[in-house]
Parts: sequence; structure tokens; C-alpha cells
Amino acid sequence: LYAGMWHFRRYPWTLVDGGDSGGLYRSTDGGETWKKLNEGLPQGPWGRIAVAAAPSNPSHIYALIAAKGGMLWQSMDRGDHWTPVSDNRALDIRPFYFSRVIVSPQDENKLYFLSFDIMESVDGGKTAHNTGRGVHSDHHALWIDPKNPSRMLDGGDGGVYLSMDGAKSWQFLDALPIEQFYMVATDSATPYNLCGGLQDN
Repeated sequence: LYAGMWHFRRYPWTLVDGGDSGGLYRSTDGGETWKKLNEGLPQGPWGRIAVAAAPSNPSHIYALIAAKGGMLWQSMDRGDHWTPVSDNRALDIRPFYFSRVIVSPQDENKLYFLSFDIMESVDGGKTAHNTGRGVHSDHHALWIDPKNPSRMLDGGDGGVYLSMDGAKSWQFLDALPIEQFYMVATDSATPYNLCGGLQDN
């Protein structure tokens, strides 16, 4: 188990994302005890942290950390030692809002980063490109079929999208009644009508 702890401070006039009390921890006994991991990781303050282990090689761990000294780190020994991979801010444009990294089920070097765009890397995060062209921005969830990694579902502010060709193209599943309402109100008719504004729609 891996856990990223991050610190959040709010004042009446400003918002500071990050602090010195955060860190990355590992448990080998189901969460009974935790060890802080820091060898090779950046100095604080840290913001939000995303952690992902490669299903095809559980010793290969990635950490997406909101820090001044970089963005993406990797460990080949379950978190004992870390090396920097990339400082590409496109991987996590707004860390307090996004911060997701997903490793493809069958390829430990194929990564997806959910941010303003869906960013894909085929070299372990060293380089990345936008693979969600034509898809609504702001991505928060991605499912990859473990038996057929070409089949993927993306969830974001605009709804749900399906890809059957490994993120080369996407189909908007607009028949699903699952939009997010910002606010719901009634009018004065009898019986009354419900009205609402949808997130980004």
C-alpha cells in the first residue's frame, strides 16, 4: 500500500497548495505500520501526490508530486529509491484539482496522466503527448481494460468517453444520464418544474 499525504492551508485572502508536513509512505502489513519514503524525492513543500504501481511489474512505482523540484519520479524497488523522470507541467497542470497517473496493465512504461488534457507516455514519462484531442477537457478518472488495454473509459467534467483503439480516438457516451449539476432550483408552477445548470454543459 502507498499513501501520499499532502498539506493544505487556506486563509481568507489566499490559497497555498502544499506544505512541509506531506510525504510519501509505504505499508507492507496492510496498513498497520507505515514507513516514510524520501530517498531521491524532492525537498518540500509538497502539494498533492498521485502514486501508481505497474500491474505488470509491481516493483516499478511512479509518483506524481506537486513540488518545485520536478513533477514525476519513479522507483524500481518498491519505493526504497527514487529518480526524477520529468518536470513537464502538462502532466498535472493544476495539481490541487487533477493529480492522476495510471499505468497500462500490460506495459510498465505506458502511462496516462489526467489533467487538463489526457497525456500519454510510452517511455515511462520521459516524454508525453496529448491523446485526448476532441475530448472535453478536465479529466478525473480513467479505466483501462486489463485484458484488452485498447478499451478505455475516460471520465471528466464533460461526461464519459470510450476508446476502443488505445486512446487514438474517443466516442462521447452522451446517452448516459450522469451529468453533474452545479445547482438545482424550482419554479413557481403547479406542479413545479426543476431546473439546473450542468458542469461545463
